[in-house]
Amino acid sequence: MKSNIFNRIVLLLLVLVPFLLQAQDQRLVKTKVADILALLPAEDNQQASRLYRELLTLGDDGLMLVTEGVQPNGKAEGVASRYAVSLLTHYATTKEEKARIEKVYLNSLSKANDAEVKAYFISNLKLIGSNESVKSLAGYISDKDLFDPAVSALVSIGTPDARQALLDALASTPTDTQVKLIKALGRFKYQPALEAITRFATGDQALLKKTALWSIALIADAGSYNVLLQQAKNVGFKNDPTEATNALVEYMHQT
Repeated sequence: MKSNIFNRIVLLLLVLVPFLLQAQDQRLVKTKVADILALLPAEDNQQASRLYRELLTLGDDGLMLVTEGVQPNGKAEGVASRYAVSLLTHYATTKEEKARIEKVYLNSLSKANDAEVKAYFISNLKLIGSNESVKSLAGYISDKDLFDPAVSALVSIGTPDARQALLDALASTPTDTQVKLIKALGRFKYQPALEAITRFATGDQALLKKTALWSIALIADAGSYNVLLQQAKNVGFKNDPTEATNALVEYMHQT
């Protein structure tokens, strides 16, 4: 009988001890996070660097506690967490540090419900993001509230996958988004986008047409000369809202 009781006690301890230790560790991490946040904003660069290092010791769960504290802009309770995120973004130097922080931001972005908070994490991914962020960011191109920071972040990342994501979104987005996408693809001189952009060069929407012609000029493909020449001819080589003549001149400079 005593043996059975002893065995049950041992079994109970084996179940409870890991749970209690985990709860204790969680409380300890929360305390560490609170202690760091209480010191922000940092008084100087030296303190900022030290606090950044302390943030990195928290582990991924601790960093998530930091980012979960970010509130919509204007809420005082979220200010310290934003200072902490700023440290993480601007003090990360190694590829490993940036990759770890990027993972936390992507996780936080997926969990956030407020558009401004999402935009905040996207703006930080613009500075620290890599190709790992492309798939997530591409999903926000169709979001009317988030397409602008999402496109900007993809442009900043600038990998082949990021450029392709911009191109893939071109056909199915509203006009204002298309303008931004075409500008980005033109600045990249992204040759695979030429055919899709050229379709907009003969349309009726002046701003979209202007952006398309300018991007075609920047890509400077030999086969684009006739398209640009014809559009400049259509306006008598004069200034017009589509700036077709300017695009032709830019094309000749590029080639």
